[in-house]
Amino acid sequence: MAQIAEIAERAGHSVVKCYYGGSAADVYDREVPDMVVTDFSCGITTGVDVTRQIRERGSEVPVYIQSMRSIPGGLVARSGANGFILKGNLDAELPPVIRKHFGGRE
Repeated sequence: MAQIAEIAERAGHSVVKCYYGGSAADVYDREVPDMVVTDFSCGITTGVDVTRQIRERGSEVPVYIQSMRSIPGGLVARSGANGFILKGNLDAELPPVIRKHFGGRE
């Protein structure tokens, strides 16, 4: 999570961290972020569950699921996520995602 925060802050964005997937929807409701990056495996829930909870709220905020391993694309798409980011390649994959949604520098 520290690497994600560093990349987003370098691009001029503020970061809200949630260390436990079970509380992610509550943090989302309280903070109303402009973008969500969730881990595929985040405690007793998954990034797919977190994404579905956000989408059930009617939100169209960009949501990306990250993982150390590939996730079947159909699973990511069915969850309502905008895409998948490989955790070991965050420096290369996250800045273009941020630019895609918000413009500006990496």
